Amino acid sequence: MELSRTDISILIFGIYSLIMGIVLLFISSLVFPLIGMPVSKEPWINLLGFVLICSSYYYLRSAIDKFFAFACYTIHTRITAPLVFYSWLPLVLMIGILSVSVLLTD
Repeated sequence: MELSRTDISILIFGIYSLIMGIVLLFISSLVFPLIGMPVSKEPWINLLGFVLICSSYYYLRSAIDKFFAFACYTIHTRITAPLVFYSWLPLVLMIGILSVSVLLTD
C-alpha cells in the first residue's frame, strides 16, 4: 500500500499524538521535569493522555484508509497546535511544521 504525501503527513501526526498520549497517560511524572514542568498528580493529565491516544486512532486510521477529507478537516488545528505548545516543547513545532509541509506539497 503506497501512501500519498497527505497520508504520510496525517500518519506522522497520528504517531506523534499516540506517543504524546502514552507519555501523558503513563509516564508524565518522569517527563515533565525534563521539560521544566512541575510534577503533578492531577488526574486531568492522564485524561488528556487518553484523549490523545483516542484521537491518534482517527489520524492513523484516516492515513491508512486514505481518507483525504479528514486531512482537510485537520489543517487548521495541526497548524495552530505547534504554535500553542512551542513555548514549552520545541519538538512539537518541528513535528507540526514537518507534517504541514508534507501536506502542503501534495
